[in-house]
Amino acid sequence: MEKIELSYRFGPRDAKEGLRNLPRAKLVERLVYVILPLMVVLMAISSGIWSAFEIILLLILGCAIFFVVFYVFIFIGLSVLGRILYKKTFSDLSKKIRITYHLGDDYFTAGKENLKIPIDNNLKLVTTKRNHLLYFGKMMKAKVLIIPKEYEGDKRYQEQVVIFIDEVKKQLAA
Repeated sequence: MEKIELSYRFGPRDAKEGLRNLPRAKLVERLVYVILPLMVVLMAISSGIWSAFEIILLLILGCAIFFVVFYVFIFIGLSVLGRILYKKTFSDLSKKIRITYHLGDDYFTAGKENLKIPIDNNLKLVTTKRNHLLYFGKMMKAKVLIIPKEYEGDKRYQEQVVIFIDEVKKQLAA
C-alpha cells in the first residue's frame, strides 16, 4: 500500500483563512444577516416610527453601519486570532505539521500525537485559493487542519497534496 506523507508549515494568513471558514463562524455570519434587519425594524417600531419610508431608510442606514462595524471587528479579530493560532502551532521554528495517509484507509493521522482522523461524514473539505481546509468533529466543536496547496516550491509536496485531497474527496463521496 502506498503511503502519503506531508510535512509542512502554514502562515498566519492561512490560519486566518482557516478560522474564517470554520462552520461555527459561518453560522454566526448567517445569523447576523437574519437577526440584524429584524432588530433594526423592531427598534424603529418601538421608537414610534411607523412610516414605511422611515423604516426602510433606518433599515438601510442601520444595516450599513452595523456591517461596517461587524466586518472591521471580524477582520481585526480574525487577524489577531490567526496570529495566535500560528504562534501556538509553531512556537518552535523547527516544528512542522505531519500528515500520514495510507492509500485505501478510511482515516489519516496528523500532528505530533498522530491524531487519528476518520474520513467520514464528520469531515468537511473546503478548498480556497491558497489552502485545503479539513474540518473534523461536530459542527460547533470542529477543529481545522490547514493544508497549503503550495509549500516552498516543492513539486513533490504539491503532487502528494493533490493525491491526498483526491482520495479524501473519493471517500467523502462514497
